[in-house]
Formats: sequence, structure tokens, C-alpha cells
Amino acid sequence: MNWKLMFKGDYLAAIEFGTKVFNAEIKEVRLCKLEGEDGRQKDKGVVFFKGQDKGWVLCKTNAMCLAAMFGQDTTEWVGKRVTLFAKMVQVGKQMQPGIRVKGSPSLTEPMDVEIKLPRKKPFKMRMEVTGRANGKQTTPPPETAPDDGDSGPPDDSEPTTDEQPGEIQF
Repeated sequence: MNWKLMFKGDYLAAIEFGTKVFNAEIKEVRLCKLEGEDGRQKDKGVVFFKGQDKGWVLCKTNAMCLAAMFGQDTTEWVGKRVTLFAKMVQVGKQMQPGIRVKGSPSLTEPMDVEIKLPRKKPFKMRMEVTGRANGKQTTPPPETAPDDGDSGPPDDSEPTTDEQPGEIQF
């Protein structure tokens, strides 16, 4: 067991996912004051899910993926289902487990989302139609370039098509 699992917090953490994907309906999106590593309070976007007590703190990459799928206004995200998964991402100079958007059952076909972040080369992420189709789980989205400082290039730790999606209880 990873030692970090002994100290669960108030927000979803990638380490809690293991190799499972997380499917949930968005209940609310709001700004919350969170303490940064520098000890200062910052407003961060947090997504809350139906049936879950913990929120999901958004990074810009994930927010851009949700906006591309569901619209620029976060009130339009409420009631939509999203599928998340954990993968190793680059945070500064270190690789750490991070949460990424796989896609949504609301999509009718896969879509590429161009991610443009300050001082970074633009890259694309593929959002998949998730859920069960013909008894098979869809594959996770590939990335074609490094992310926004809290993500890195693709690795082999993403869920495979043989794994069952599940409601992870945090």
C-alpha cells in the first residue's frame, strides 16, 4: 500500500484511483479558497460529484477538456457525466500521480482538444466516448505532448481496456 493512502484529504487524489477509472455526474462547480504549497490562499476551481463528498480540484488542462466537451460556462457542466483516470504527470521537475479526463458518455464521438497554456507548446488530448459500448470499455485518451506543468508525456500506467470502470468510493 502506498503510504499516501493512509492520509486521505478532502479532495480527490490520483493515488486513490489505482488502475480504475472514475465515472460520475457533475453536481456543482465552484471556486474554493485552498492553501498553496507557499502557504498562501488561492481561489481554485473545484468540481463536486453526485454521491461523493470529496471535490476534484481542477488544473487548467482538465478545465479546458471539460469546457471543450460541455461548454465554456461551468453551469452547463452540471448534470453531465465525466470519466476520470490516474496517470503519472509532470509537476515541476517531478513525476507524480495526477488525475486526467478520459472523456464522457455524453459525447457522440471522440474529440481532440487543443491545450494552449502560457509558455508551453500547444498539444492535443483526445476525449473519448466512455461507458460500455458492445460490452467493451473504451481506451484511455492519448496525449501528444507534455502538459501544463502538472502533467507529462504519456506513460504505461493508464487503465487498459480490460479493466472495469467503477464508482470509486473515496
